[in-house]
Amino acid sequence: MTPGMNIRVYRPGPVHLGMRQQVSSRSDELLPRRLHRPVAIVVVLGFVAALGAGQLMQWRTGSALRVMEQQQSRRVELGEENIRLLASRAKLASRQYVEAVAAVRFDLHAPGKNQVHRVKM
Repeated sequence: MTPGMNIRVYRPGPVHLGMRQQVSSRSDELLPRRLHRPVAIVVVLGFVAALGAGQLMQWRTGSALRVMEQQQSRRVELGEENIRLLASRAKLASRQYVEAVAAVRFDLHAPGKNQVHRVKM
């Protein structure tokens, strides 16, 4: 075989009649006219989705803030109650209170100066 024998020059084929080429009326348009409506719909839907996401985040942060404020107020209440209970415990454990309750309930009194006698064995 001779080299280059089966090589042909490329010739473009005929254009089919069913295919039409679109000719742009203005070459300075950013989008073709047929894409204006779908692009506008996508932009509006994106804007609505962004607003919805913002509202969701605002609702969640507001809810978290309310829970945090409730917990903080509860912590303050518990702290005040703890201080009150510690003061009450200190009062109940004091020597004067114990002696007063023993005198009223059981008629017990602290011994006087010469009332204590030690028995020696």
